Amino acid sequence: MMDDCVLDDVPFGYCMVDVGSSRPQGWSEPLEYGCLARVEDVREEGSNLLCTANGHGRFKIKKIIPAALDYENFGMIFPPVSDLEKRYRDDNPTGKLYLRAEIELIEPPTGTPSEVQWNKLASVWAENVILFQNLVGQPSSSLEETFGYIEEIFTQPFPDRFWHAGNMLLETDEERQKALSAETWDEIISLMHESLVHRRLKVEAMVKFAQTSLSSYEEE
Repeated sequence: MMDDCVLDDVPFGYCMVDVGSSRPQGWSEPLEYGCLARVEDVREEGSNLLCTANGHGRFKIKKIIPAALDYENFGMIFPPVSDLEKRYRDDNPTGKLYLRAEIELIEPPTGTPSEVQWNKLASVWAENVILFQNLVGQPSSSLEETFGYIEEIFTQPFPDRFWHAGNMLLETDEERQKALSAETWDEIISLMHESLVHRRLKVEAMVKFAQTSLSSYEEE
C-alpha cells in the first residue's frame, strides 16, 4: 500500500477497526467513517521505513473491496511482496494485498470555529487537568498556567487545531464516528465538551470514592 500511495501520489483511507466485525478472510473490517491521509516525508532509518501522514478530508465507506488473499500472520519474517502477488496475479490481476473500498467524500463541516470557542474548550480542559492533579497528589498548576500549557501543545491554525484536540479528547469509537460524520463545527465542538464533562464526572467520582475510603479507614 505504501508503494501505491507514494509512487502514484494518492491518499489512503485511515479507519478505526470494527471490533464486532466477522473478520471476512481474517481481515479486520473498518467502521463506516474514516479520514483520507496523504503520505509525506518518507525516509529510511536502518531497516525501517518512516513517514508522516496528515489527514486531508473525511469519507463514508460505501462498499468494501476484499484483499486478494486471506490474512496471514507471518510473524517476524515477511515474505517478498512479489512472492505473494504470484499467488493471485493470474486470477485477480487488479487485486491488492490490503483492503480497499468504494467511498463517498464528505464535505467539510459548515461554520467557522472561533477563538472564543477554543478558549472556552481549553479552559474546561485545564480545569479537568487540575482536578486530576489533585486526585493523584501532584502539585497542581494554576488555571492560567495549565491553559498556557494547552496553548503550547496546540499551535495549529483553526480549524486544524480542533481536529488535533479532538484526536485526544474523543476517546470512544462512537464519539469519533460522530465527529467524522458531523455536518457542522458546532456539533464537533459540542462532542468535545461532552467528552470533557464525562471525564470530569469520572474524576469527581474517583475523588469521592477516595475520600470515602479514607474516612472509613480513619474511623476504624
